[in-house]
Amino acid sequence: KLLVYGLAWSVPSWIGGPLGTTGAFHSQDYINYLVAWLRCAEQTGAGAVQYLGNRNERAWGPPEWTITLRRSLDAAGFNHTRLILPDGEYDESIVNLTLTHPAFAEAMEGGAVGVHHPCYLPRHEVQLAGLKYWDTEDQGVRGDWAGAGCWGRTLNQNFVKNNMTSMSARSLVWSVYGGVSGDSDGFIDAVQPWSGNYLVRSPIWVTAHTTQFVDVGWVMLDVLTGSSGYLQRGGS
Repeated sequence: KLLVYGLAWSVPSWIGGPLGTTGAFHSQDYINYLVAWLRCAEQTGAGAVQYLGNRNERAWGPPEWTITLRRSLDAAGFNHTRLILPDGEYDESIVNLTLTHPAFAEAMEGGAVGVHHPCYLPRHEVQLAGLKYWDTEDQGVRGDWAGAGCWGRTLNQNFVKNNMTSMSARSLVWSVYGGVSGDSDGFIDAVQPWSGNYLVRSPIWVTAHTTQFVDVGWVMLDVLTGSSGYLQRGGS
């Protein structure tokens, strides 16, 4: 099973109209662009997108924009696509708004607070507010056995300490010329994709130790209630 999660790092220069992307990124233009992108994915055979982020590691905009985005997605038939915020550093205002702003809470229903590199820091208030707490970007180390060990520890600790049930690795496949920042941090190296050559690296095997024993949609025993956690002697 595959769940698809879309996140914009940048958008075409016309987003935001005369003000440009910097002055009016969170505009109706951007909402129209996201809806069109989802429709394109559906029509070209890429399939449904279950989760949609706002913008990578940038301000996530006023809550009214998120509410408008949710309503626009519903009107376009994308009721199944849930929202993730903020895709960067943790922002407690998302939880506060969920608890105090009914329209915002409705827009975020079924969605998640997605944090990059949470470093095993629990945020139990996220789940108590009815949202998922996800690690939407992690790894970023070389795809050797040392990096694989780091990734394995992240998979375990993110759940045992943070009650996180979703972790996204950067990068699953590395197809970039050498010398670029992040060189060789992929789970699979394909630096010459035109040749058909690729190299399966160590983190793939470490990932399989989790993914071969769980499935998308499983309900995990809750950490907050003490049903999951460390073993008596500290093991995870």
